[in-house]
Amino acid sequence: MDPVNPRSTRTLQTRLSEIRSRLGAAPDGQPYLPRPKHGYSFHPDVTSDWRRFQDLATRGLADPQGGTDDLENALALPRGKPFEGRDFSWADAVQQEMISRIIDTAHTLTVRHTEGDQPDLDAAHRAALRGLEIG
Repeated sequence: MDPVNPRSTRTLQTRLSEIRSRLGAAPDGQPYLPRPKHGYSFHPDVTSDWRRFQDLATRGLADPQGGTDDLENALALPRGKPFEGRDFSWADAVQQEMISRIIDTAHTLTVRHTEGDQPDLDAAHRAALRGLEIG
């Protein structure tokens, strides 16, 4: 599925059929990778850490008073720099977006931990290091 080196339509259909078979079906009986109607998409039960990160970070950023736990939980999800050690030219823009979002979340969390009447400098330090690790 590399746009630089595309596969033939027949090969693509065969691989997708194999993937569909391996993934199986959701509890509602629908395949986890349904046949496309308007492009490919997974069944709603299929999720990712990145989607979860985005949901938590969005909710945490929207709530300056109580969203710190969501930001902490979001920042705990990445396991290293996205796509590190892989050379997927198609993923360059996605990788940069992910890294930027993770760093922004780490920065916001660091600031939140240093503000207020009782700053938590250890938590601020952990958040800052996490952002540096990803960046």
